[in-house]
Amino acid sequence: MHLVLFLNSTGFSIILPSVWPYLQELSPSVNYSFLGLAVAGYSVGQLIASPFFGKWSSVRGKVMLPLQVCLSIGVFGNLLYGLARLFKPVQLSLWCVVVGRVISGIGAGCIAISRSYQATVTTQDERTAVVSKGSMAQALGFIVGPGLSLLASLAKKGVIVGGMEISQYTLPAFISVLLIAINMVIVAVWFREGTMPAEFMVNSLVQSSEVSTLRVRWSGVVVCNLLFFIAMISFTVCETLNTPILQAELGLSQSQAI
Repeated sequence: MHLVLFLNSTGFSIILPSVWPYLQELSPSVNYSFLGLAVAGYSVGQLIASPFFGKWSSVRGKVMLPLQVCLSIGVFGNLLYGLARLFKPVQLSLWCVVVGRVISGIGAGCIAISRSYQATVTTQDERTAVVSKGSMAQALGFIVGPGLSLLASLAKKGVIVGGMEISQYTLPAFISVLLIAINMVIVAVWFREGTMPAEFMVNSLVQSSEVSTLRVRWSGVVVCNLLFFIAMISFTVCETLNTPILQAELGLSQSQAI
């Protein structure tokens, strides 16, 4: 599950620096509204999908199928993003970028599945360490992603393969597809679902009439979610706006800004 979080966050962050230049490449007259839609689209998709996939995996008691469905959706979303140029007219290609990011966000429902699984299959003593390592893997992905985006920028104009353009703007999406595909293979081949000691502990508490101690502290939940919300805003704003700011303020080209 740590690897799922790492590869997902890498695939997310690798695209952010090149979104604005990609939109400009598709339509030089594009405005910042489409940049906002393309960036927000991912989060909107994730916001909608996470509760659904979390509930699905909880009802099934298994995470393999929901996880693979999420990853498959992520592949489709990134392919649509990378192939947006094939759609005509230009306005349609711009909307393909936005819709592709929304679909990719839906595929990011795997994060909710991964985190809930980590919390479910660990004991109370293990949980903090395991979840912390998952957060570390996700943070590492946020570091590696922009680095891979830098390498992708070396592709410059790129090449045409079977009518598909592979350039510094589309390569991040195709790398993301590759990462998700690797993720799917790893999950299918090596992932084995463990037992759920947390569930067993709840059952034992119920049987011993101690269920009254299981109270959700909503104030703590709200504060944790708020802190995570603020952290993600800061990260996304910096990664997204760095490129247009460098272009506007320092006169850098699209390639140099990435």
